Amino acid sequence: MKASLLKYYRDWLPLSIRVRLRPLNYPVKSLISSVILKIANGRVLSGPFKGMKFTLENPDLPKILGTYELEIDSAIKRIEAHRFDRIINVGAGEGYYAVGTALKWTEAVVYAFEADRNKHPQILKLSQNNAVLDRVKILGICQENDLLASLNESLSTLILIDIEGAEIDLLNPEMIANLKKSVIIVELHDFLSEHCSSIIRQRFQASHEIENYTTKERELEDLPFKKGIINSLVAKQIIELMCENRPATQEWFLMFPKDARDLYT
Repeated sequence: MKASLLKYYRDWLPLSIRVRLRPLNYPVKSLISSVILKIANGRVLSGPFKGMKFTLENPDLPKILGTYELEIDSAIKRIEAHRFDRIINVGAGEGYYAVGTALKWTEAVVYAFEADRNKHPQILKLSQNNAVLDRVKILGICQENDLLASLNESLSTLILIDIEGAEIDLLNPEMIANLKKSVIIVELHDFLSEHCSSIIRQRFQASHEIENYTTKERELEDLPFKKGIINSLVAKQIIELMCENRPATQEWFLMFPKDARDLYT
């Protein structure tokens, strides 16, 4: 009976109404989400981009909490003292990293490549709300020639790349020589592109120091609130809200060029 009733609502209710009714399926999580959004008041609560205005409709809660990809928080801390003239974000999504890095490195020009042009208005909005629009260039798909044109051997460059397996095609220093002088943080997708991580490691091990970061489980200690106010009955739901529900174990590389340190001081 319940299944047929759900099918009835799914088939006959307009999408706009179904979206509004979804919180009723998970009332506790919905209530917790509302409380988190109220506390955040449109800003990222922790992590490397703490304080960034993240005023999008239906924002991603791990990003609001600052627990999104917390595995690479330490990678960003490792390089935050370095100077970057240019930041290239390939797979910019709604602009979390593009705008966040523009705020962190206040003299850098950010190239935000995002293939899905439906997300460009979100990047624009975040850039405007954080007063960095003059330094964020919003671009479409990044192909080999686009990346080649974006790099300059005289400019200190940070590349952040997350393109669902296509990193194996783009990160080729034999085709794009200036990659050898760039600091690179790449999200790896071996489950989409077989042997991706080992191939990229082999390509860059001579020119870069490579650090590996791997998916870790979220814990209540990762939450940027006082833990004493949290009832054990809702702890599980809160931890689930911090998670990104990835389909497989995720890895990242931080790759720092061995022979270009003078560019980054």
